[in-house]
Amino acid sequence: MSEPTAIMDDLEMLGCLKAVPVPLVIAKVSGEVIWANAAAGFLLSCQPEDLIGCSLAEACAVSNPDDAEVPVAPGLLTARTNAGDTIFIETQAAESLSDSGTRYLTIVLKDVTERQHAESRLKSELQRLEVALDGAGIGVFEVDLISGRSTVSQTWKRLMGVSGHDQVDGQRLWLDRMHPDDRPIVEAADRECIEGRSPRSLSIYRVRTADGTEWRWMRSDAVVASWDTTGKATRLIGAQSDVTQLKAADDALRLHVEEFRSSFDNAPIGKAIVGLDGRWLRVNSVLCELFGYSEQRLLETDFQTLTHPEDLEKDLDHVRSLIAGEGSTYRMEKRYFRSDGGIILVDLSVAIVRDKAGEPLHFVSQLLDVTEQRNLERMKGQFVANVSHELRTPLTSILGALGLLAAMPGNEFPDEANRLIYIAQQNAERLKMRISDILDFEGLTTGRLKLSLAPERIAPLLEKSLLNSVIYAQKYDVKIVLDAMDRSMTSRVDADRFEQVVANLLSNAAKYAETGSTVRIGMTSSEEMISVHVTNRGPVIPEKYRGLLFKPFSHIEKPAAQKREGTGLGLSICKQIVEQMGGRIGFETEEGSTTFWFTLPQASMPAQPGHDGPTIAGT
Repeated sequence: MSEPTAIMDDLEMLGCLKAVPVPLVIAKVSGEVIWANAAAGFLLSCQPEDLIGCSLAEACAVSNPDDAEVPVAPGLLTARTNAGDTIFIETQAAESLSDSGTRYLTIVLKDVTERQHAESRLKSELQRLEVALDGAGIGVFEVDLISGRSTVSQTWKRLMGVSGHDQVDGQRLWLDRMHPDDRPIVEAADRECIEGRSPRSLSIYRVRTADGTEWRWMRSDAVVASWDTTGKATRLIGAQSDVTQLKAADDALRLHVEEFRSSFDNAPIGKAIVGLDGRWLRVNSVLCELFGYSEQRLLETDFQTLTHPEDLEKDLDHVRSLIAGEGSTYRMEKRYFRSDGGIILVDLSVAIVRDKAGEPLHFVSQLLDVTEQRNLERMKGQFVANVSHELRTPLTSILGALGLLAAMPGNEFPDEANRLIYIAQQNAERLKMRISDILDFEGLTTGRLKLSLAPERIAPLLEKSLLNSVIYAQKYDVKIVLDAMDRSMTSRVDADRFEQVVANLLSNAAKYAETGSTVRIGMTSSEEMISVHVTNRGPVIPEKYRGLLFKPFSHIEKPAAQKREGTGLGLSICKQIVEQMGGRIGFETEEGSTTFWFTLPQASMPAQPGHDGPTIAGT
């Protein structure tokens, strides 16, 4: 009797197993299948009798694990279904002995496709997680609280300066490298977590590098992962990262904040942080002293309450503009009430602070008490005006007397006396001009000098100014030429002050022009504005003087051989006059020439009886 027949005779019960839903196969010890039930045939997509005489590996459509889309663990088979899909089959074999003494294998087949795919996905996710943690510089550790040993990730080793292939006791290495001053803090945080008084252990500490040359700051975040039946923690897992750079940035930020707080509190002028609603949020001691309030009392008020009513609306207009995004700062002088009812004048500077999204947060304000300064300036202005007026009256008499002496018929004064009379006249005239400049400057600055504006044709005013400046230009051997222009151009000006501006620009142009050159004066117009320009041939204005030209008492240094004349008020006076007439003034300078210009708004000349209107001269 053959071996398969002997086995089949000993296993008469196989007929009962054919209908069992569990895939079953009986094979020789060599692996050759001698019997299979219907469930096995269905699993392997074939008829049970087709399996007889071959091995399971031969029976499967995919016998090489390398062909599988998902890596196959040892002991697994892969097969193709009728639909062409790959399935994974786990085999469990038991060796038996028949009554006739023949050994055979009973093999149970199990479809583990879903499990295999799940394990593969988990492995892939773990690999991605490890890559992500490594890229983020986060090392993972697990501590067995019973044995005291730990398991650490490759990134954790790298953070500690250890090769990924080295076998290390992570817990001992970590404790040995930790700064002794930080160890009690870290151990206390761990203890709070392990004993259940805190949900996690968070700590920042220093760790010595592997070469011992420096300390690095580390941050650990750990939680208890398991407990025993008595509720005692048995396992701690967590993450560690290097926060040295963050710690340095945090320390720098803290230092910056401390410096700001110190500069704010100890500033020699009043400083405040003000809410969008006007409440004082933070004030320094100088501001409290300025207003005469304690810090607590001042913080209970707002700037609206302390502002003089006549200045409040202007200040609120500025505040609303900042909130609306129309600028980031403003500056103004305004009056405040002190706690004793007194009024102080303050130079106020305000800047708005916004968040990253551009939304306004609060204001930062600086307040400088200028009450005494403005009082002194007012007293000085009054003194200068009084002295100038006191000088002008006798000077007029002196000039009149000198004029009479110089014009006496039959003048028989000696030549030396006539020379002295002439010198006295020239110096008196110069003194008169200086006094006039001082009075004009004081009047324009304080607002006491008001201009009388009326529509005027500009061309005749320029011609008159030129004629008055010819003699002055001749002193420097310079000619003045008036360019052709539109004689109909009209603006609302104070004629005398307009001529004063032009005369000043012409005198400056002649003073700094090259000897024998020509100063040109002309006028152009746009749709709304008239522009008057004066150009001379001469040296470029040095860079260091360009920002000072229109400030009071400013001079451009001339060669030592040339005597400096004037008070330094001329251009400042011109600027104030032009601006009060609604225009602007400026200059352009380049090697070889300089042009001063000012603009004025165009205006219409009132119609004259008997005239159809102005005529325009050809240019």
